[in-house]
Amino acid sequence: MNIENIFTSFLIQTKLKINHKQIADICLNGLETNDDYNQKNIFHNTPLKNQLEHLFVEVDKIANEAHKVFQYKNSTKQVCIDAWINKQNSFETSVPHQHPTADLAIVYFPMAEKGCAGLEFLNPNSKIQYTIHDELVEQWNRYNSSTWSIVPETGKVIIFPGYLIHYVKPNTSNKERISMAFNYRAVK
Repeated sequence: MNIENIFTSFLIQTKLKINHKQIADICLNGLETNDDYNQKNIFHNTPLKNQLEHLFVEVDKIANEAHKVFQYKNSTKQVCIDAWINKQNSFETSVPHQHPTADLAIVYFPMAEKGCAGLEFLNPNSKIQYTIHDELVEQWNRYNSSTWSIVPETGKVIIFPGYLIHYVKPNTSNKERISMAFNYRAVK
């Protein structure tokens, strides 16, 4: 039997080799002037963006490496169009959402305490939940899952298409996490 993957989405996981504590401290300091509910848009705060410039260089490398894997034209590259910091405390969550203006969405965890809330992705083929039932599945995989969970770890980077709906699961622990989200778009 020959199985072909059609209409597939992707999820890339890697690790950044930088000083995560330094980045987390910059994020926490940036959030002290919080004006948008444990979020801070980095592009709206030039001093903060300047402090994180070395991080942007590293994330740009990852975005453009993914760009090549997906065989975009050589005359194009990925450019960051937006970025922000998120802090999640106990019993907080996020609503399911997507990043429709982004070709690539990237999440980096400068601080993720063991046991903090996970990142949950929804299968873009929403009909799968009506055709594949829990009691019939021996092991969940990319062909039969309606959700996909990511366990945050300090230093972990997740890359996925901006159209994938995702959310942060409810944080039922007292473990904190800081994440940074980046939206990338292919340009000539």
